[in-house]
Amino acid sequence: VFYRALAEQDGVTVTGQYSASGAPTDGWIARIVHDVAKNTLTTKWQQFYSGPGANAMSGIARAADGGYWAAGGLVTPGTTTRTAALFRLDADGKPTKTVLTGGPESAWNAVATAGANRIVVSGYSTVAGKGPDGVVAVLDVYGNVSCSASGGCLAMLPAACTDTDACTAADTCTGGKCVHLAGNDGAACDDGAPCSVLDSC
Repeated sequence: VFYRALAEQDGVTVTGQYSASGAPTDGWIARIVHDVAKNTLTTKWQQFYSGPGANAMSGIARAADGGYWAAGGLVTPGTTTRTAALFRLDADGKPTKTVLTGGPESAWNAVATAGANRIVVSGYSTVAGKGPDGVVAVLDVYGNVSCSASGGCLAMLPAACTDTDACTAADTCTGGKCVHLAGNDGAACDDGAPCSVLDSC
């Protein structure tokens, strides 16, 4: 099922969810190219996000580096509770980070970038014993929640991040920066030099 489409120069990028027969749903993103001369649509690539429980990617927006932000929700295995989540994807739609940004029974349905340093998401959150309320929140580029438009800050788990350095560990978002600890000595890595082999931390 496709939920949102993002217009691209030669087609669209779509988000949604996919399920094999009887299996939990996966978040789904696909890049579809339109060949005007042949009047055909071709799937250039597609990615599935298989996390715990049922997943869905609803909203989508381009990130400044050519990747994507996808908004959606995750369902914890063995429950029906959905938690709002923000997915950071690379230019080929591969998830590089997932940040849980809402309380119990919540989801993001749309996402938009607001300049280079802010992301705006909208969706719903449910308070125990009450129906769902609409929520708009401003996030930083690491997916950390600022405050909702109503002035109430949402509860969130400490956000993980990655500095893309294979030789660091336990990366976390602190003060708007990705902070890491040295680690992984002896782990395999790539120094980016094509003429070296067997690189290690």
